[in-house]
Amino acid sequence: MSLQASLQLIRTQHSYMKIYSELMRMMKEEYDELHTLFGTKGVFLSSSVQGGVQAEVQGGVQAEVQGGVQAEVQAEVQGDVQAKVQGDVQAKVQAEVQGDVQGGVQAEELRHLRVVSKKVILQEQHSDSKDLKKWQKEQEQKKLAELTAKGIDPHTLLTVENLRKWILEDSKTFAYVSREYLGLPEAKVAEFGNKHDIKSKITQKRAVIAATQRAQQIRS
Repeated sequence: MSLQASLQLIRTQHSYMKIYSELMRMMKEEYDELHTLFGTKGVFLSSSVQGGVQAEVQGGVQAEVQGGVQAEVQAEVQGDVQAKVQGDVQAKVQAEVQGDVQGGVQAEELRHLRVVSKKVILQEQHSDSKDLKKWQKEQEQKKLAELTAKGIDPHTLLTVENLRKWILEDSKTFAYVSREYLGLPEAKVAEFGNKHDIKSKITQKRAVIAATQRAQQIRS
């Protein structure tokens, strides 16, 4: 195993300061042992050499400690910043996408709701119109049966005088006259009234509105 690999393995198990202290202790033991064996005659480390070696080792260890700590701190800070940036970007993109999706879904649901509502309204109007016509016809037949049971011919009641009174004076409609007085179809009573220039107030209002619209179209 290389020296670098050995140091890296030791670094994973101990701090830099502990490694530094252990190196200093080992160097001191070796120095004391050499000094004991050879004394002043042998090879020994002078105080200046010892100080230089100590300073060199301490400087190397300190540089390595600072470099390692700085690298770890920098990596941790960069990791936190990168994670935060990525998280913010991801959250923003997700929010925008979700907003677009929700907006599209809401718009589609609103459009569908409008279409359905329009269909329901038309169906209800059509249903109401059919029910009204059915009810009108039933009332006409009921009145016809009532007059027939009394021996009265409803055509004898359909006169200009009676119709003028009911329509113009009493402000009744042709539908009302048909089901309440004559027991005849509304269309037949209205045809008789138009023939003699007898128009209900509703018909007159419709005529005025139509004439006003035509006049506006001509002016424009």
